Amino acid sequence: MELRVLRYFLAIAREESISRAADKLHITQPTLSRQLMDLETELDTRLFDRSRQSRSITLTKEGWRFLQRAEEIVELADRTAAEFRPEPDALEGDLYIGLPETVSMQFIVHTIRRLREKYPRLRYHLQDGNEHDVSEQLNSGLLDFGVFVGQADVSRFDALQFPIREHWGLVLHRDHPLARKDSITPEDFIGLPLVMSQQELGHDKFSNWLGFDMDKLSIVITFNLAYNAFLIAQEQIGCVLCLEPPDRIRDPLCFRPLSSSPDALLYIGWKKHRQFSRPAKLFLEEFRQVLKEQV
Repeated sequence: MELRVLRYFLAIAREESISRAADKLHITQPTLSRQLMDLETELDTRLFDRSRQSRSITLTKEGWRFLQRAEEIVELADRTAAEFRPEPDALEGDLYIGLPETVSMQFIVHTIRRLREKYPRLRYHLQDGNEHDVSEQLNSGLLDFGVFVGQADVSRFDALQFPIREHWGLVLHRDHPLARKDSITPEDFIGLPLVMSQQELGHDKFSNWLGFDMDKLSIVITFNLAYNAFLIAQEQIGCVLCLEPPDRIRDPLCFRPLSSSPDALLYIGWKKHRQFSRPAKLFLEEFRQVLKEQV
């Protein structure tokens, strides 16, 4: 399977037309059609549905699965080639970091600000993601660094611990009865409509703090992005169990911490035995310095 053919496949998927893709790629339509047929034969699966009426083609279910892999392979190949090009006089390059929505962002941003003063041509790509997504992309080489929270398994990576701890609690509407309390107790969760991140489900420490099985919780909605969850709390559909958010939440929402709950540790991790690009190496060196100054 050649990168050239993967690029052909991606062009067809974007254009939803072999003729338009052929024009974009500056090759003949019969050549592109033959390459697509050879790819489908190699994979032993049909990647596109052809419509004779509209002359357009759309991805099959298997085609959508292959699209994700093809994009990852081509992106990784392009990034690898970029890392080995001769460096210009002024250092430039790209850095990819996956992270959840936590106060750990302040350390990342502080590091980026300091690096930009020294290397203004570096580019940074920050991607939201839960533990599973960040772990997969670190292992595949699509991310240089990933931030993990709480009970995430960082033993698979080299990692540094942040000098802060996160606090669990509820984001809820100020009109909610629990907003009048200073902290939330396990008894407050009984019958409480709960909005909860997929990543938090099944964590032993939280279950131990509750003192009862998490199956008894009334989880009405799960989420990946905190912003969406806060909109749900604003409509008073449920209360959001999450780490204490940055200062961006405003009226009518508020945060109430859990009483005597275990704090969550924060880590930044990277793939073991990784050969860093120069931008990644510089970031890690600067990040270590930022952490040292906080101790």
